Amino acid sequence: MGVLLDELAKAKGDNITVIFDCCHSGSLTRDAKRANLVRGVKQEIVVPNDLDKDILGSIKDISSGTRSTTSDSKFLKAGLNSHVLLAACGSQETAKEDSAGTRGIFTKALLDVLVTVGAEKLTYADLIERLPSLHEQNPQCEGHNRTRILFDSKAPSRRRPLYVVREKDGKYILEAGAAHGITKGATFDVYKNRDCIESEAPLGALTASEPPNPFSTVLSDPSGKRFNFGEQAVALQTGAGTEEDLLIHVAMDPTLENVFRAVAEEIKGSNSGQQQIKLVDADQIGTAHLDIGIENKKVVFNILNPLVTVYGLKRIPFQIDPNIGDIRRVLRAAGHFHWHLHRTGKSKILQNKVKIKLMKLKENEGNDDDDDDEDLARTPVDGENLIQEGVVDVIADVNTMYGIEITNTWDNKLYASVFYFDNSNLSIHPYCLLSSSSGTVDSNLRPGQSLTIGYGPEGGDAFRYSLPVGRDIDVGFIKFFISTEPVDLAVIPQPSPFKQEGRESVTVPPKPRKLWNTALITVVQRRKAS
Repeated sequence: MGVLLDELAKAKGDNITVIFDCCHSGSLTRDAKRANLVRGVKQEIVVPNDLDKDILGSIKDISSGTRSTTSDSKFLKAGLNSHVLLAACGSQETAKEDSAGTRGIFTKALLDVLVTVGAEKLTYADLIERLPSLHEQNPQCEGHNRTRILFDSKAPSRRRPLYVVREKDGKYILEAGAAHGITKGATFDVYKNRDCIESEAPLGALTASEPPNPFSTVLSDPSGKRFNFGEQAVALQTGAGTEEDLLIHVAMDPTLENVFRAVAEEIKGSNSGQQQIKLVDADQIGTAHLDIGIENKKVVFNILNPLVTVYGLKRIPFQIDPNIGDIRRVLRAAGHFHWHLHRTGKSKILQNKVKIKLMKLKENEGNDDDDDDEDLARTPVDGENLIQEGVVDVIADVNTMYGIEITNTWDNKLYASVFYFDNSNLSIHPYCLLSSSSGTVDSNLRPGQSLTIGYGPEGGDAFRYSLPVGRDIDVGFIKFFISTEPVDLAVIPQPSPFKQEGRESVTVPPKPRKLWNTALITVVQRRKAS
């Protein structure tokens, strides 16, 4: 299935929706304590292992891309580029039918939301999150493009996530915290429900008055007023906290007048939750993220991050006209890029609980009599970990594939999301994203197990590295977000703003601590060995 979807995506584009209201049950049974049936069919015949060999044999190898990091999609798993998957339940759950056995309860719930709200107003993630609670099953939404409008390649114009807010013991508690990127000083408009956002005024405005917890934040009204919204409401972020500021240095040059105007307009018009911009003087340039200048009547962006410049990449290889609109677009992307690149958790416990490997991969040709699953078609070449002291130094070659193995050495389940930050164009590409769910989200990093990206049972996307003509080096970062609770980070990816081309005794484990942290791997790409 994954291979077919990949081929379909190459021929028709990545606007593909896959909906499964099913499970792996071998029979249709009724539990005396349940009102619903488990979905399934009785299998009367044995399905041959090589049933799809003619299909797989007709598919040619995937051609290489032109991006500095590209993906090979071959799996119907999390971390997909080619399609969005809407699944009736989690990987360890069964899908149910109504008591009459006439339709799946997931299908009915899905259709009810579509009829009530309208497909043109929903993203895939919105659709899943709007579903009512389903008995003993938690629908999942997987795929890199799940923030798109349903059945449309169009992305919503605003990238502002909605969070649930509840009143508890006289306090307003936001169900998002530091792991989500919330900081002290962030502001939110509160609405009765998500349907009211476009048609009604907010109930009020709240501010993160104290440093957030890992997965929750205490909000308060600066004016001291209180308002009632029932059991819960939704909060839309309207302003970023001070920790999120983008620091830039701009030379005092009259030819840079439009840059200053763009900065002023961006500060004045910053009411959609994005990062604020602050100018720093020349004597504080060491604290800045970017230096903006002008050469040959073009605006240039100089990189100031020493983790990048140490390898010789000191300027973003794109120039733009001194147009206020274009400059503002780059500034917004730079703020988003640098905030999510630099933010990290305070606890260091998880750093010792997770082991990360990045390895070269190879395609295994196999044979017609091979009973191995499709997910074994790609394996590590020799298992050598290319990460040395936090850095991967590779010779860029479109014919070489790479994959990642993340191992949880702890006794608690963890959740991992992985992104590639491209310093050359300010894009953020997802290597692995958690699924969205209206209930419990599946852990993708279970105790004592490994999550593999690009090979193995989890599938996902292998990636290659390449350099454009005329460029001899590039530096990017692979960032790992690890947490003890699921954190939806689908808001992080962004395109480039530049126009391009049975035991005797059982012990009860202690309640897991609420933790989150990140890991950062530098990827240096060279034209040739130094």
